[in-house]
Amino acid sequence: MGRVSVTLEVSTVGAEPENRAPLWADPILVQFVSGESRRVPVRWFVSDADMDPITLAVETPLSAQALSLGISYDEADEMLVYDGTPLPGSPQETIEFDAGFRLAADDGRT
Repeated sequence: MGRVSVTLEVSTVGAEPENRAPLWADPILVQFVSGESRRVPVRWFVSDADMDPITLAVETPLSAQALSLGISYDEADEMLVYDGTPLPGSPQETIEFDAGFRLAADDGRT
């Protein structure tokens, strides 16, 4: 009995290519100058290689220390905000702390 070999070319119709998750800059360091109010767009720090729209959500709110220093998060505008409250210490001193703040970025795809 003879044999037949058949080579098929296949493609998947309608399937999305592999999705890449949004990527945060690492590390994220935001600095504020005492007495100078400032608004920093959080979107500066996240991107999506597939150009999918990104939704941001607060997972862990800012710490009490951050809030006491006049730092807040404007969820509607997606901005980290410093209201200009004078910071403790000398003007040359840098206050570094973990704000306890955690944001999640979701591109709506799995």
